[in-house]
Amino acid sequence: MIFLDSCIVIDYINGRLEISDKDKNKYCINSIVDMEICVGARNKRELNSIKKKISDAARHGERTRGLVV
Repeated sequence: MIFLDSCIVIDYINGRLEISDKDKNKYCINSIVDMEICVGARNKRELNSIKKKISDAARHGERTRGLVV
């Protein structure tokens, strides 16, 4: 599992984001796709580290698509 945000948890299987059918109506899937950010976090500490790296990259005008952390 990865944390995409502190309030949403989705499964990441075989390079695809999977959201269960019961949760699909809760979230705007299009907004997730539009962000074009591919990151994975095993826990909240790692999530915070990834968010900081993405924020720093965005602040310096770097593209975050496909960012490897």
